[in-house]
Amino acid sequence: MMVGDCIRIAWRNLIRHGIRTLLTMIGIIIGTCSVVAVYSIGIGGREAVAETFQSLGLNGMAVTTTSTSAIFRNADIRELRQTVPEISAVTPLLYQGATLRAAGTDRAIAALGVGDGLLSLSRSSAVYGRGFSRADTEISANVCMLDASLAKALYGRENIVGQRVRLSLAGQTGEFQVIGVIGEDAPVVSLFGAYLSEMVYIPYTTHMNLSSSDGFPAFILSFAEGENAETLEKRVLTFLEEKQISNVIYQDLSSNSSDIRSAIDLVTLIISCIAAISLVVGGIGVMTIMLVAVNERKKEIGMKKALGATGADILSEFICEALMISLAGGSIGILLGYLLSQLSGPLLGLPPVFDFRIALYALIFCAVIGILFSVYPAKKAANLAPIDCLKYE
Repeated sequence: MMVGDCIRIAWRNLIRHGIRTLLTMIGIIIGTCSVVAVYSIGIGGREAVAETFQSLGLNGMAVTTTSTSAIFRNADIRELRQTVPEISAVTPLLYQGATLRAAGTDRAIAALGVGDGLLSLSRSSAVYGRGFSRADTEISANVCMLDASLAKALYGRENIVGQRVRLSLAGQTGEFQVIGVIGEDAPVVSLFGAYLSEMVYIPYTTHMNLSSSDGFPAFILSFAEGENAETLEKRVLTFLEEKQISNVIYQDLSSNSSDIRSAIDLVTLIISCIAAISLVVGGIGVMTIMLVAVNERKKEIGMKKALGATGADILSEFICEALMISLAGGSIGILLGYLLSQLSGPLLGLPPVFDFRIALYALIFCAVIGILFSVYPAKKAANLAPIDCLKYE
């Protein structure tokens, strides 16, 4: 039997039992739709994580000391940048609890001493005013930046650039001018906000003066885009060893992104495999319907064999029918999965991503399911004796 004839006969049989064919396809449709939608949403989640970490500028490392004393110096940072010119931004970090007096009230806050590279490192910008300049850190200027949420809590508005506040830190008090306000959704807030509720940012040199420190306990740096972070991290650690700076620990910031994306990929794979079980259930439905069709069409099979049809012809006909059901159901499921992923992405705050490869794999899997679960009914039909078929009531 020619392929065209096989397809035409299979199509006619499927149309003849349209409702039954549609009901048979439902399991395949649901399974394929689930796999495609879940995988697409998972990929969207992975891309969202990647975009978030990229927006934070976390292609770098954080270095801190386990010692009670601040061991890093300005000269160390300057020399490090000369030794590893691929460093795009770096900021020292000092942290201490402090009291902020503003708008006639005192407020317990976290005073974070940072460098002029903070906003660049986290790819943030001030929604009002500006960030720290190199001159601010060089002259230890009494200037500060606040989060928008803190500014609104103090003054009832976000734009408080130009206001003067008093900051008490380590027994020292100074008057500071607000030069910038950082938005609540800024990446720099995301970077520290998970640990510290309300923060005031001041130049790290000013922080050192107030706390009578001659160094700082930690710094964060980022590497230029396209650079191999792992190689550069080793160069940074080698530099610290050569400087005989010990008692340090470091965190690969870019590994956080990789770990989270790997976890999302694993969860997506597991859920997709669970969703694929419904495809197997759909395959069982195909086999059941094919067995019903064999019993219904025994006389038809007997007549075809009496007219010269071979067992291979009957086998091909039934497998072709099952294959068409599976491919049709798979195609509809892919379309629905695509639409569902496009609708669910924005609702979940994820970028709508559709991977055509998973659609292709799902369609191939549907074809395999259709063939595997139709072999037994097809063989049963092909092995029927013509005389028994013709006598069947």
